[in-house]
Amino acid sequence: MIKIYLASPYTIGDQALNVKKSIDIADDLIRWGYAPFCPLLVHFQHMVHPHDYETWMKLDLEWLSLCDCLYRLPGESKGADREVEFAKEHNIPVFFSMNKLRGWAKKEMNIEKYFITDGFGNSWDKICHECGKESMKIVRPGKVQCENCG
Repeated sequence: MIKIYLASPYTIGDQALNVKKSIDIADDLIRWGYAPFCPLLVHFQHMVHPHDYETWMKLDLEWLSLCDCLYRLPGESKGADREVEFAKEHNIPVFFSMNKLRGWAKKEMNIEKYFITDGFGNSWDKICHECGKESMKIVRPGKVQCENCG
């Protein structure tokens, strides 16, 4: 599985909303067959056992060093920007677009087995975004449908 580090805003804006956005992206990635690492989940640990900013950054960068790539969610964040710089310095691919990340994963990581194509240059995930099963089928060129969800 491709390990994707999620770099996202946390302290600027509504922290709970920032955590939710990151969790929602992580859930999409799980359903698409990836292994996301969502560092904002430590929000809950921090509520019980707070640590200083640099402790969290040190842990985050350690986890980032184990990931195959980084996906940067939109929004202002010094911490997420620092994670992007760390990734670049360590030759970890950085993506600001989910489509580009998924295209890279398909091409560079040789995971064509997770995609279907219609022969006209279009490709889709085999895994349905609704039910999470590998049940997507081509209905006609340019259109796919889940065998389970319809």
